[in-house]
Amino acid sequence: MVRIFLPTAFAATALFAALVGLIRAQPFDDRQVRDFLAFLDECAAPCWQGVRPGVTTTTSALVLLEAHNWVSGVDEHIWFSTPGSSLFSWLWNGQQPHWINDQRPGVMTTRLNRIQSIKISTHISLGELWLSMPEQERIERLDQLAGTAGEYIVRYPARGFEAHIPLSCPLHLGAFWQSNAELYFVDEAAAVDAEWKYSRLICRNM
Repeated sequence: MVRIFLPTAFAATALFAALVGLIRAQPFDDRQVRDFLAFLDECAAPCWQGVRPGVTTTTSALVLLEAHNWVSGVDEHIWFSTPGSSLFSWLWNGQQPHWINDQRPGVMTTRLNRIQSIKISTHISLGELWLSMPEQERIERLDQLAGTAGEYIVRYPARGFEAHIPLSCPLHLGAFWQSNAELYFVDEAAAVDAEWKYSRLICRNM
């Protein structure tokens, strides 16, 4: 459930904008984001390394993963309660690009024997994404998950991916912008629609 605390929303917005302005004034190296975006040009979005959520079959994705020169060890976990649904996870072998966080496995989920989503943990910070990507491509939302924990999600529909950042209260904005993103490539049929709205969760102490 999303909670909106209006009395502090305008103050938080101004603070976010001011911090982004300070970040923009600093020297900035966008190589990680540029390297990541180069991979997105290999097939029609949403897509990662030839696997297209909503299009690629589970069997085809597994074959691609097992033959991939970045991947080491693929595990499949079948959800028996949901026919045709499973989860693949894999480790990285050290040949992957530098922007991928090799300490966390890659993950694909399937539904009805097609890939539904792909998750890649990265070393790309939220600040890097904000500074590198056009503002008009961005759709944002902050969700409360449980108690004081939450998740910031920013979608780039034209690029076919979402960036997820975990949140906790009290919110420290410096750490927030420096948090590394988990990138999700999601079947558009399973994702929120084009009218996905931005809502804001504000920590009570702000």
